[in-house]
Amino acid sequence: MDKMILTDKTEVVIKEGASLNNITTEVESFEALGNVAEALKKEGNLGIVQFLSGENVIGNYSDMVLESPLFREVDKQGETVTAVFALREKTNVEKRLDALEKGHGIQDGAIEDLGSVVSELSEGGNM
Repeated sequence: MDKMILTDKTEVVIKEGASLNNITTEVESFEALGNVAEALKKEGNLGIVQFLSGENVIGNYSDMVLESPLFREVDKQGETVTAVFALREKTNVEKRLDALEKGHGIQDGAIEDLGSVVSELSEGGNM
């Protein structure tokens, strides 16, 4: 059995022979497919992705992005739902944008902290 393990340790069973641009999963219902979709779309959950065949690691990837559309194909045969999706590595521009946004978050927090300190000092009459 092949599987893909996401950053939060969610395991997605996949069909043998998967490639990043053609990953097929089989689940028992559309509800279960919804759970797979939520795991794939969860913020940061594609930061580290590991592929296993049996117990053997066959691939480790980082900074992945889910391709659109979410599922390229969905089919129901009897009680089994089969879906195909694709992943790709973030581009250098996407990685730089992530780093920039993270830096802005830190900067915004520091400015807010400074504003609080100045406000407390001015209320105390020390300015």
